[in-house]
Amino acid sequence: MAKTAPLGVRLDPAVKAGLEQAAATNMRSLSNTVEVILTDWLRQNGYLPKPAMELEIRQPPLAA
Repeated sequence: MAKTAPLGVRLDPAVKAGLEQAAATNMRSLSNTVEVILTDWLRQNGYLPKPAMELEIRQPPLAA
């Protein structure tokens, strides 16, 4: 398992309740749910590279 860095945050109670509901629905821990949401947002907005399986596969041009 990769080492992780702790991060403490304060959230609106409604946001925390929503995260807890999402975690339960997806059978994840609250911590893992937050990490997945943040990682997805960071990738979508260019702060983290996309996983290799999501990168475009370049095809050679078709012969005319």
